[in-house]
This record gives sequence, C-alpha cells and structure tokens, in this order.
Amino acid sequence: MHASIYEHCPQLKSLMIYTWTSENCDHKFAKFLGALRPNSLAQLHTIRDVRAGAETFLALNQHSRALDTLKLCVSSESAPYLSLLAECTALKYLSIEDLHGQIDLEATQNDVFLAIIAWLTKCENLQHLQFPNLQSGAAIATSVLLEHNIRLDHLEMDNYTLKDHKTFHQALVHQKSSLKYLSLSGDTDGMFRDDLDALVDSLKQLHQLRDLKLILPEVLSDQRLIDIIDNLSLLEDLFVSGLELNDIVLDSVARLPKLRSVTLSGISKFTVDGLLKFVGSLGPGNLGIRVTIDMADPDTLLPQESIDVIANFLADKTGGTFDYIALRGKMVPIPSIDERQD
Repeated sequence: MHASIYEHCPQLKSLMIYTWTSENCDHKFAKFLGALRPNSLAQLHTIRDVRAGAETFLALNQHSRALDTLKLCVSSESAPYLSLLAECTALKYLSIEDLHGQIDLEATQNDVFLAIIAWLTKCENLQHLQFPNLQSGAAIATSVLLEHNIRLDHLEMDNYTLKDHKTFHQALVHQKSSLKYLSLSGDTDGMFRDDLDALVDSLKQLHQLRDLKLILPEVLSDQRLIDIIDNLSLLEDLFVSGLELNDIVLDSVARLPKLRSVTLSGISKFTVDGLLKFVGSLGPGNLGIRVTIDMADPDTLLPQESIDVIANFLADKTGGTFDYIALRGKMVPIPSIDERQD
C-alpha cells in the first residue's frame, strides 16, 4: 500500500483520520507517513486519539517544510512526545486537543513543556493557535504571544484557571495589531479584582478583533463589559457571559457598527424599552444581525407578546432574528468580585 501511495498519489497533501484501533498504531502510522513523498503533506488532522507517539511525530518532520496545518488529538500516552515535532516550524495553524482534559505538562513533565515552548516560538508563520481541553495551553501560549516575530490572528483557549494566568492575559496585548479572533473559556473561581482588571485592560486594547467569545461565568459586570466593548469597534461577532446584564450594556452593543451576531449570556434583566431602544439604534452595518438573549432572569421575564414585538421590529429594521431564552432553574445571586472585595 505504501508503495502505491507514493507512486499513484503524488498530489496527496491533506490527511484526516477519525480513529485508529489496530496494534502498533504508532509504528504503522509512522511508516505510512514515511511512504509519502518528502515534504508533500501540508495538512494533518486526527479527530480522535490515533495513539500516535515518538515514531509518528519524528516521521512528520519529513514534511516539516510543507506542513502548515496540524490538528492533533492527544492522550496522556502521546503528549510526552509532542516536542519531537521540533522541526515542524512552517506551521500556520496548530490545534492540540487533550482527549481527556487531564494532561498538565507544566506540572508533571516540565522538560516536555519547555521543549514545546522552544518549538512553537520558532514557528514564525503561526497565525491560528488553539489548545482545546489542554490544561497547560495558556502557559504555553503565553510564550508564543510574547514572541516578537509571531503574529497571531486567531486564538482559542479553554480549560484553564484564570487566576493562575494573569501573565497570559497581559501577553494578549503583544498581539493587538494582528489578533482578530479570540475565545476564552475557563474556571473563574478565586479571581481577585486585580486579576479581572488585568484581563479587562488587555481585552480593551485588542482593537483589531472581529470575533470575541468570553465564556467566563459570574465575573463580568455590566461596567466591565462596557469597558471592553466600547474599545472594539470592528467586532462582527460577540458572545459574552456576565454576572448580571442590564439595559446599560445594550447601549454599548448598539454602537458596534459592524456587528452581525451577538449573544448575551448571563442572568439578564433586559426591559422591553431597553431592547426596543437597542434595535432602534442599530445602523446599516448591522443588517441581518442575529440577537440572542440567553439566561433571562425568570423574575423579570418578558411576556411572549413583547418578545414578538421586539423580534418583528428587528426583522423590519435589519432583516435580523431575535432569540430570547429563559434561565433554566432559579439561581442564587452571586456577588461580583468588586462587591466581595469591598
């Protein structure tokens, strides 16, 4: 089979594998990669853990000059060998997903952690970086963000503890001239006011952002969201969670001239008048906008007739759609970080 691929598939550049369950997967996958013409593979995507290891990653170095897209799903068995990809420095797109979300390379295998940083900071063409479910992702990304010759335009980070990564949040500013897409999702427990101040201060400097997703439960107040939004005039897609959202936020959202999709996910207490004013303030750049209000407070829930009025007004003015979703189950109000520290 390997000889046939070499002879009959000279243009094979992209490979996607869902899973691989045979014995000696690492050796067989490495042999397959070695059968391809050197520096012919440009894209590799493993959707599930294919039990790649040292042999596979070393074989990928045979394609180091061509490989620009690498999306790997790894396990605790394969992650220790990631640094063997050190020659693959032509990457533009990198995603390393931890299948089980349990790998903390910084804490348990620091030599591998440092070697991965040394590898990635040499990837000067890197534009898209994401570490789904990888606990060490934010720590690794910090060094990448600070690298002078790297200009990211897309960054996704989840499964990290925000209070432990203030430096990561501050490092975001180093990519402010290029970063267009940012998604942050993590554990907000234990954050103090200065931790949140550092995050907000960085976010509001990312003036080139087109797409912002902040899935940060129970920390962002109205005013902090306003501080962020008021500085990001190029936003086209906005998804934010909040501690409690009121009409005051809508004024800032309405001033985003290019916004096409917005989801406000938090215990929201928007009024009919506030939402109608918001729709009325939208401009020609907001045509076709999709507006989603998630987790509306049951105590201030809008009646269906009012929801229909808002939806019709939005459709008439912009051709857009309006979704209004109630909070499922009543939650006990949680004081903001500012209130807890006053």
